[in-house]
Amino acid sequence: MKHLTILGSVWIVPLALSAQNWCPPGATWTYGLNGSWGEGYYQCIYAGDTLLGGLVGQNINQHQHIYYTDIDSLMDGPTAYYITTRRDTDIVWWWNDQQSWDTLYWFGAPGDKWLPPNYVGICPPYEWIEVVDTGTVIISGVPLRYCDVVQAGEFDTLYSRITERLGWEWEMNIWSPCHMDHGELGLRCYSDVEITWSDPDWGFGCYSMVGVDEVIDQPLSIFPNPGSDHFTIRLPSGTHGIVLYDMTGREVLRTRTTTTSFDVDTRELPSGAFSYRVSDAGGSAIARGTWVKN
Repeated sequence: MKHLTILGSVWIVPLALSAQNWCPPGATWTYGLNGSWGEGYYQCIYAGDTLLGGLVGQNINQHQHIYYTDIDSLMDGPTAYYITTRRDTDIVWWWNDQQSWDTLYWFGAPGDKWLPPNYVGICPPYEWIEVVDTGTVIISGVPLRYCDVVQAGEFDTLYSRITERLGWEWEMNIWSPCHMDHGELGLRCYSDVEITWSDPDWGFGCYSMVGVDEVIDQPLSIFPNPGSDHFTIRLPSGTHGIVLYDMTGREVLRTRTTTTSFDVDTRELPSGAFSYRVSDAGGSAIARGTWVKN
């Protein structure tokens, strides 16, 4: 049974602590992908608010980076619109295929249960998600609620954890057991303007692809973050390209440097969260992440 584990010390604190917001500025989820077809990762990135069904929701974009073994090809896909969610007290809602708000996560009490979005009736009666335990953990000094849940499948019973901000430990949407191959997924990393979390059971970095001949997620230093009119990036020796994208996936800045310490001028950018991509002289990505301008 995989559970989300906090890097460093873990404290269990009273559940009465106030709930944290869903999708704060800079919210980025990185999930692993691994199957017979290949391997890689994909990111979900908070991309601003929208109005659906008369309520304000959060758009979350998806970006994929996959190596396909059968065609020996690396796909670094464009950022595309993915899903819309919103938070209301104890529930995170999902804008479903029926164009209405449906329960994605419920931070309720033991015994509370709900059906995951979009898959009602596909593998009945095994869709139900039931809360079996609750608590609070501290990540980067921020108290976050969690609930442990169980899904009873025809051939498997899945115990897993949902944590505020981080979401479900396998993917953002919760799949029915008959629809899910957990070997292909798993939350590797989460970050926003306040917290940073990495799965200690994944030892290869947020953007690494085991068995693929590329260097990704080198230890780069980017500061200040958040910042204002600039940020400084520390790089290995050689020529590097730096690209910034806004949360809609639009490129807003591109530059190159041959120095190991480089100041990126961001005075012309509006306030908000930006994703960055750092590449080597050959154009291969060596690091990605999120930078926030105050």
